Amino acid sequence: PANWLEMATFLRRNGRVEAAETLLAKAVDQFSDNYKIQEAFARAADELKKPAEAEARWSKVRDLFADNPAAHLGYALTPAAAAVLEVDAAAVRAAGRDEAMARLQKTMQQFPGFVDAQLAYSGMLTQSRRQDEAHTFIEEQLASAPGEARLALELAKIKQLRDGAAAAAGGRGRGRGAERGAEAGEEPGPAAEPSRARARAEP
Repeated sequence: PANWLEMATFLRRNGRVEAAETLLAKAVDQFSDNYKIQEAFARAADELKKPAEAEARWSKVRDLFADNPAAHLGYALTPAAAAVLEVDAAAVRAAGRDEAMARLQKTMQQFPGFVDAQLAYSGMLTQSRRQDEAHTFIEEQLASAPGEARLALELAKIKQLRDGAAAAAGGRGRGRGAERGAEAGEEPGPAAEPSRARARAEP
């Protein structure tokens, strides 16, 4: 199987993904018990944007290698990958992400401590602009695995996203306050408050 994988990898790296898929299609039956062959065949469908084939192939990989958490992760992420192709249908993309998150939850229940699944789940929360939930989720995972550097890095990224969102919201709020102040005849921004301070200081 190593020779098949090397050839398929060579073809993919040279932009010949369809040729790699054709090669792997011959290998999957011959090496049905080889995870890397089966996984490469499933990933070929992902790369070629064939959502139906990807779903079927990853489902087969999951069933063949039920004890391998990576197989379950690949299957879990398939709906989200397929939904990305629906560029004109936000509802479809959201539904695909929700289905992927439900599958990820099952994967994490089956394989506690599987960091790749935890990171994928956190990423989908942040994509949904649910940074607070992602922050809480990663904090909980870190409590169980305090030495896991990837989780610590993910938490730092989420904090950065939250700070950026808070700063943006604050900027919008100040902008609206300035507009209202201008309409009322007050000076914009922080200078509106000192006008009242000066009035209090006068005898």
